[in-house]
Amino acid sequence: MLLGKYRVERVLGRGGMGVVVAARHVELGELYAIKFLLPNWAGDPVLRERFLREARAAARLRSEHVARVHDVGRMEGDVPYMVMEHLEGRDLKAVLREGGPLPVDQAVTYMVHVCDAMAEAHAAGIVHRDLKPANLFLTRRANGSPCVKVLDFGISKQTGPEEVDLTGTGQMFGSPLYMSPEQMARAKSADARADIWAIGGILYELLTARSPFFAANVMEVVTRVLQEEPVPPTQLRPDLPPAVDAVIWRCLRKQPADRYTSVEELAVALRGILGMAGEAGFGGAMPLPARPVMPSSPGGVSTSGIPAISAPVVHGAPSDATTSAWEKTGTKGTPGGARWPVWAGAATLAIALLLGLAWFGLRGSSSIEETPAAATSIGAATASAPVIVDPAPLPPATTSAVAPAAPEPTVSPESPPPSLPPTVSAPAAPAKGPVAPRPPATSAPNRGPSKQSRHESLF
Repeated sequence: MLLGKYRVERVLGRGGMGVVVAARHVELGELYAIKFLLPNWAGDPVLRERFLREARAAARLRSEHVARVHDVGRMEGDVPYMVMEHLEGRDLKAVLREGGPLPVDQAVTYMVHVCDAMAEAHAAGIVHRDLKPANLFLTRRANGSPCVKVLDFGISKQTGPEEVDLTGTGQMFGSPLYMSPEQMARAKSADARADIWAIGGILYELLTARSPFFAANVMEVVTRVLQEEPVPPTQLRPDLPPAVDAVIWRCLRKQPADRYTSVEELAVALRGILGMAGEAGFGGAMPLPARPVMPSSPGGVSTSGIPAISAPVVHGAPSDATTSAWEKTGTKGTPGGARWPVWAGAATLAIALLLGLAWFGLRGSSSIEETPAAATSIGAATASAPVIVDPAPLPPATTSAVAPAAPEPTVSPESPPPSLPPTVSAPAAPAKGPVAPRPPATSAPNRGPSKQSRHESLF
């Protein structure tokens, strides 16, 4: 029994710094997820503050796309805890791992959900700084329709007179594969546009089953993020509508000022792709090159209820200025004024060394994990009023899950070492220039949640 009113039913996750349990309220009969630090870490004031920061950030947000926190406090021994909604489903990292690149409508809709959550967070002065597939959880609404929820605001940056930034000089928090150049250079300077960068990178990965800056080690990831352009997703997956290139290209601009000005603006562009996908029949999962052609879902995606949005309409090969600029730069750098500052060459080495040493110290190696392939179904919600787009219902969930208590080992030199490895490694060193992706496992469209053990690395 916890706190005199919660009966623990099972452990959902365990790590070096804490535990998450499923517990039922003895009076209400409701099932909750309770997260708490282990006693040996509860005395660390910085860890306690990050723990409470996550609770405060989530408690301030009302979006259905944010995992809710119902209560926070301290147990015996001054151990902090938080009571959260109990979720059934799986995170997007597991979705990718189990099947392959997602259908266009599903991947884009996931990101519309994320934009909805982050629009409210940014309006409240909260920057997540650690968006990644493992922190995006696919669950279901009460009516059975799919819903993606953003987890883990533990390293979020919050503004306001009462807020203290826990990021010290020389510290870097986040996951390198999804960190923007400015966040790598100085985490304190990261604003909402760093989250926009991460959303673009996640969308790229959902559609191609590889990170845009995938590399064999942390140092090379840093170099690619600061100095190189990723391969356009349409080169890896020709069935994608060219507008996907344009949206992702803008999200991944090296200079924050060149990206979308807000997640609301990004959501408008994403809904434009949804409309195009529906018209062109891009509703089903399509293979990467060198794989057999896979069937698309019947009828594509219904776009009823989605407001008409002007979006870049491109027929055949990309021809707009945005995509052309991407093609011209290839993987060698960014065009003209979009280039990361001249001093980035020297900064790259310094940042890479710092990130690499920190990462090596946390896990004993510096490999980066590329997510293998997966497929599933999903609904959509607008950044303001939710509008559901359901290509297919989500089958019953089989695994319970909850937001992690702290980011998968963050690249912070001063963070205590977690007991389990972070979510980044690589099968091999990448070749120079565009690299063909590893063929994904054959996927079946619209697969439902399946069992996963992501809770083992929650702390």
